[in-house]
Amino acid sequence: MSEYPAPSVDEERFRMNMRLLREKRGWSQGEMSRRLIEAGWNIFHQTTVSRIESGERPIKLGEARAVAAILDVPLEKMLTLPEDARIAEELESARTRVQKNYDNIVAHTDILEHELYKLRNLLGSARVQVPASERPSVQDLVDNAEHALKMSAEGAVAKGKEQFRQFIKGDDQAQDILQEFGSFDAYHEALDVTSPDELLDEPPRMNPATGAPDPGNYF
Repeated sequence: MSEYPAPSVDEERFRMNMRLLREKRGWSQGEMSRRLIEAGWNIFHQTTVSRIESGERPIKLGEARAVAAILDVPLEKMLTLPEDARIAEELESARTRVQKNYDNIVAHTDILEHELYKLRNLLGSARVQVPASERPSVQDLVDNAEHALKMSAEGAVAKGKEQFRQFIKGDDQAQDILQEFGSFDAYHEALDVTSPDELLDEPPRMNPATGAPDPGNYF
């Protein structure tokens, strides 16, 4: 028996993923047609997209590569089970957002440290040039600057974590996880061998768009 699925299986998976990924991006069939035509595939009219997705028209290898490129996913991903493809895309999308926010923190930390450095130097000069006893009105500005120097990247991160903890306190499912496992790390380790709904002993929250369990509800 071949280790590869039958051609009809690949074609069906491709069509389903093509539609699901197109809809996930908020594109109509006409919008996808426009993007493919702009990429040089003039045969891809809206009716062509519709016929491929419905299975009325087979798709050639070159066309499949073009569709995958427009959707910005590897061609092999288009041949996976739609549920697997959806989970893979959501994971990659979440990972990308985490990386982007991490990079933003790094960049803004660098900016913050530079601004603190400049403020520290300006404050030193102000203390020398404008003694508080001579210009009391400036003292408020000096006090504000000294307060600002107490700010730090570590403090900002700690404040952000505290805001997240407050958010978690209002999330019922998160509280169920913490009560049963003690921490999200322990929960994640248990996920390696058990499904989320079995761990929590309750049915999973469903994604109304797909009718499938929504992994975004789990931490």
